[in-house]
Amino acid sequence: MDDQKDIISLENIANENGSRFWYAHDFAAYLGYKDFDSFMKVIRKARASSEQIGIDTDSEFRIEEIKGKRTFKLTRFALFLCVAHADDTKPMVSQAKVALAKFANIALQSYSEHLERIEGRHKLTHGENYMGSVAKEHGLSQEKFGIFKNEGYRGMYNMALGDLKKYKGVKGSEVLYDYMGITELAANTFRVTQTAESIRQKNISTAKGMIDVAKSVGKEVRDMVIKNTGIPPEKLETEPKISMVKSKLKQTRKNMIEVDRKK
Repeated sequence: MDDQKDIISLENIANENGSRFWYAHDFAAYLGYKDFDSFMKVIRKARASSEQIGIDTDSEFRIEEIKGKRTFKLTRFALFLCVAHADDTKPMVSQAKVALAKFANIALQSYSEHLERIEGRHKLTHGENYMGSVAKEHGLSQEKFGIFKNEGYRGMYNMALGDLKKYKGVKGSEVLYDYMGITELAANTFRVTQTAESIRQKNISTAKGMIDVAKSVGKEVRDMVIKNTGIPPEKLETEPKISMVKSKLKQTRKNMIEVDRKK
């Protein structure tokens, strides 16, 4: 099936009501999902991506009842998010990706990775907040918190945060996490959550004890990254800033809205 036929077949299952939209049950069948409950897992992931990008999820995935059946009215951008999380072994998923990429502001081969990075950054934020709340509950003072965090970096990267930012070319007040790739984000999420769990399970209540744990867990994660990738964490490549990626995805959504209003 050539690219033009991909677009036609996707458009043939669309509906019109002031703008073009797709029913989730129709799109699931189009992609080859025989069980809609399985496709709901894809929708949940796509909705989470929408929230993490900063887009009103309900405007992209509108709940609707049709003949007593609960479904969603999906925008073209919702389709785009769904296929990024769908089963690539299904031939129509790959074809839908090609069709939808024609309207995208981001390269076909990278948009799934960009969404994974955004999700990884979101998880790291929650993980670091969790670590901070656990440390505070166990008596770590605000004055010692910066040292506590910095020792986690020293353990993982063999250098303090300021030196690490210079090493990686991240300037001034920029947040280093916003430039990390998927592997590095996941490693840091593991580091901060395991630091929190170690403090909790061992019931550590001294600043020195928590600082030591932050460094030792960081060192363990460093060893794990080197073992699995052959690359020390400080040498993992930086990626485009997360906010830039989100902006491109938001522009993709605008492009798709314009296309479907002209239909």
